[in-house]
Amino acid sequence: MSADSNGGDLEREVPARMSGTRLDQVLAELYPEHSKAALQKLVRRGKVHVDGERVLRSNIRPRRRARIQLFLESPKDEGESITLKVLFEDAALIIVDKPAWMLTHSNEKEQGKSLADLAVKQFGPLPMLMGEQRPGIVHRLDRETSGLMILARTPEAMEGLQAAFRARQVRKQYLALVHGRLAEEHQILRWGLDAMEKHRDRQQALPSGKGKNAETMVEQLEQLGPCSLVLCRPRTGRRHQIRVHLHAAGAPIVGDKIYGAKSAPRLPEGAPPLRAHALHACGLEFAHPIHGGVVSFESPPREELEELVAWLRTNC
Repeated sequence: MSADSNGGDLEREVPARMSGTRLDQVLAELYPEHSKAALQKLVRRGKVHVDGERVLRSNIRPRRRARIQLFLESPKDEGESITLKVLFEDAALIIVDKPAWMLTHSNEKEQGKSLADLAVKQFGPLPMLMGEQRPGIVHRLDRETSGLMILARTPEAMEGLQAAFRARQVRKQYLALVHGRLAEEHQILRWGLDAMEKHRDRQQALPSGKGKNAETMVEQLEQLGPCSLVLCRPRTGRRHQIRVHLHAAGAPIVGDKIYGAKSAPRLPEGAPPLRAHALHACGLEFAHPIHGGVVSFESPPREELEELVAWLRTNC
C-alpha cells in the first residue's frame, strides 16, 4: 500500500452492483469505519481519488470496478482514541471484545490501527511468536466480525493457547443473522475449503473430502421474517469458514460483501442499516494455559446488530 505526505491511502474497488451509484453512497458503503461527514470533508479537500484522478464532488458516479483511494489527512485516525473493551485479564492472558471493522493485525495490504497495535499501547509489550505485526495474537477474526478474542501476555501462555487451538480444544460460538433459513434446524456443514484460483484472498466450498477439512455445527435459533438468527459452533478454524459454509448452505450472512453479496436479497424497507456483516463471536471456552482450569466467556451482540434483530422481530 502506498502513502502520501499526509498519511496512508485505503484503496478499495467499486463492486459491480454499485455501478452508476453516486460517489457519496459508494464511499459510505466501502468505508463504513468513517462517518459520512468525514468522507464528505475528504472529498472537498481532494483526498479522494477515483482511478488515480482526484475528485472534488460527491455526485459523480464511478464505473464498476473503479479503484477508489481514500487519503487520510492525519496519522491520527479514528482508532487513535479507541480503548479495547476488556472482559478479563490476568498475568497470562487478556480477553477483549473486538469492534467490527477493526483489523486483528496489520498485513502487507493494510497498515494502521489494528487490535494488535492498540493492545500493545494499552497493555504494554506482548509476545511476538507469530511475528512483529502480531503481538499477543493467538487467533484472528475477520475485519468485519466483532466479538471475543484472546490475547497472550507471555510466551508460555501463547504456546499453550496455540496448542489448544491446534488440538481443537477451544470451544467457539458465533451468532449470525442470515438471509433465508437453514434446511434443518440442527446440522453439521462439512464442505471442504480452498482458495479461489483467481481470487486467492477468497475461499470456496468444495465437496467433502476435497480441499481443507472444515466442519461447522449450526443451529437455527429464530426465524425473523426473511432472515434467521443462527448459532454456529465451528469445529475447525479455517479462513472465512462460517461465512463460506453458510453461503453454501443457502443462508448467506446479512451484510457479507464477498460471499452472497450478489445473490442475497435486500433487507425489508426501513430496516436499520449495518456497518459490518452480521457475524459476532459470542462465546469462548478453553482450559487456562497456566493453571489448567476451564474458563468461559460470553459477549452480547454489538448494538447495531441487536437493533436490527429487534426491528425484524417487531416488523416481520
